[in-house]
Amino acid sequence: MQLNRTHLTFDDFIEYFLPSSIFRVYRGIKKVYKASKLFVNVFIINLFMIFYRKNNKAIDLYRKVWRKRNSDIESKDIDKDLSSIRPFKISVPDSVLDDLKSRLGRARLNTPSRNDNFYNGFNPEHLRKLKDYWKTKFDWRKHEQELNKYPQYKTKIGDIDVHFLHFKASQHDSKLKMIPLLLIHNWPGSFADFQKVIPILQTSCVEHGFVFEIVCPSIPGCGFSEAPHQSGIVFTQTCPRFSTSSDGSMVYRILRPWLWLQPVFLMARYHPYRVKGMHVNMCFALPNLFDSFIKTLVVSICPIFINKAEYNIIFPLKKKIRMLLQETGFLHMQCTKPDTFGYAMTDSPTALAIHVLERFHFKKNSDHLELQDGDLTGKFLDDLLTLVTILWTSNDFTNGARFFKQCISDVLQRTHENGIPLIVPSGVAFFPDEIFMLPKYMMESMVEDLVSYTVMPRGGHFSAIEEPQLLAKDICKFVQLVENRSALKIKSLR
Repeated sequence: MQLNRTHLTFDDFIEYFLPSSIFRVYRGIKKVYKASKLFVNVFIINLFMIFYRKNNKAIDLYRKVWRKRNSDIESKDIDKDLSSIRPFKISVPDSVLDDLKSRLGRARLNTPSRNDNFYNGFNPEHLRKLKDYWKTKFDWRKHEQELNKYPQYKTKIGDIDVHFLHFKASQHDSKLKMIPLLLIHNWPGSFADFQKVIPILQTSCVEHGFVFEIVCPSIPGCGFSEAPHQSGIVFTQTCPRFSTSSDGSMVYRILRPWLWLQPVFLMARYHPYRVKGMHVNMCFALPNLFDSFIKTLVVSICPIFINKAEYNIIFPLKKKIRMLLQETGFLHMQCTKPDTFGYAMTDSPTALAIHVLERFHFKKNSDHLELQDGDLTGKFLDDLLTLVTILWTSNDFTNGARFFKQCISDVLQRTHENGIPLIVPSGVAFFPDEIFMLPKYMMESMVEDLVSYTVMPRGGHFSAIEEPQLLAKDICKFVQLVENRSALKIKSLR
């Protein structure tokens, strides 16, 4: 032991008081501990780098595409988009519908077992009734005619033919302020999901002094829009054009989740000067993990800090984790092998219906697992079969699943968590039966300006179909809050 130092260490005391043989054992244990600690640290770092490394190539491409000024989108490109706009009407050939009915008639179903209901998946007994209803009673031509009441168009964006609905306010509303509103549907979903919401939006905001000019595109590869010609992050080529109306004004973006949640967050993050507000009814993104962990720990001890409905999003934790593991097998399949999953959906209309409708009954309310019909024979059945028929006749399931994979991959790799804040005014409509949602305190760590966070009395994942009144009312409330705030800001600058 060296005594010429100005202070003594713990090891010096150990060496002084313990026999040399015991001290050597202590030194050996200490070296093993340091080596083990170093090994564990290196292992964790490498594990993180393997599974959650930043995709620098993707980040560079996103920055190149998104971080532009309005003037960077050349006028000739906008003129080209406008000149390619042409009217469109849905007209599914009879041969496609005949083939659909033929496949439904030849479907092979599982043998039902007793009292399973929906615990092992879709109830075979109910599937038989559903299949027969789709084949013999569901009137596609009737729903096709209803959808064609809305003005629809197609345009060329890049090299992709994009279908969209464009609904303008009626002539007697011309004195009211016109606000462009972009509705983005989910996956699996279509523009038809909003057919109940649009009429309500056109009337419910008049009392607040404004009306909406609504654009609702079929996202590329879904519905009646052409599929992208390459895989990967091709949606960056179309989103900037979606965000600017023909007169260059900024738009509000209202979305339904899953597939296009990530691109909408990208546009709000990288293009805040084109997006006046963003409203979501689901958030599948990763917040600030450390901040959220601390707050979650506090909330778990003192739940009085948040609304009971928000508390039930995460707690009881064991039940929520078990539920997610049990009911999200489809998510893993689509996130890893979308083409493999797509073969079954493309070849069998029965398989496609099972996938979409099972997602509905669970996301609507997990308690419906106990019901024999999964609560699918109610008022939403025709709406859901309209969606399934659109997906089947357009043969686009695999393309949508590929987009889904890319979006989820970006979320898990935190590709866009690169220090660029999300500053666009944001609103959230929280429906209590949603499968995955972030409580308010987590949303506040993700966005700089959370204008509204509404806890709904009922409803789930398919809110535009289930609760169009509640959703439309919350959209109007959010837009009014942002507009009033903008008016006050302008007034204060005068």
